[in-house]
Amino acid sequence: MVMRKQGELPEARALHEAVLEAKEVQLGPNHPDTLDTKDNLAMVMRKQGKLPEARALYEAVLEAQEVQLGPNDSSTLATKNNL
Repeated sequence: MVMRKQGELPEARALHEAVLEAKEVQLGPNHPDTLDTKDNLAMVMRKQGKLPEARALYEAVLEAQEVQLGPNDSSTLATKNNL
């Protein structure tokens, strides 16, 4: 998050992608921690101006969160807000 806030978006994106890959292997693609990382990655994409990519990832995260966490969970609602 610090890199993103300092404007180091390519570096932040690469770091989020590496963390996401590790979490998907260790925790699975729909684990809440993995979904949080996907949400953070989508935020970096949005800040990079990669809006179609960000939207697609946010939508995938939202779909998984609604199943895993429920539609009124705070993480689910935060992702809805980001869309």
